[in-house]
Amino acid sequence: MSGKNDPAVAAAIDDARAFIDAILASDWQELHISGDDFELFLARDGGGPNPMFTAIDSSASPASAATTQVTVIAAPHVATIAWVAEPGTVFAAGKPLARLSVLDEVTEIRASNDGRVAGVDVAVGELVEFGITILQIAAEE
Repeated sequence: MSGKNDPAVAAAIDDARAFIDAILASDWQELHISGDDFELFLARDGGGPNPMFTAIDSSASPASAATTQVTVIAAPHVATIAWVAEPGTVFAAGKPLARLSVLDEVTEIRASNDGRVAGVDVAVGELVEFGITILQIAAEE
């Protein structure tokens, strides 16, 4: 495809716009698309839990599991993981959950609310790209 003058590119853009318009006009609550090497989950407020995450605590009762919401914390930029909280760590809003380092500059990722670390997807010393999941946090509602 050579650009916007290419009929195939124009058709693909028109198809994407039509799809987005149809989704926005509908009363959908969640969308889950899965393929061999691709998976996407979108949900509006009131939609179901993300099926791409495994259970957080297998010892939790079904009632408490239903009130647990998992949030993914992603890398805000390319950096090296300098420190990350351990799974199970309970934290308060404002506390650091991870530290990233790039060119001797340190960025702290802080909790926006109270909760606990449900999972860690990186290791100290690992280089992460923008948007890569660093950890998952759970907050009891």
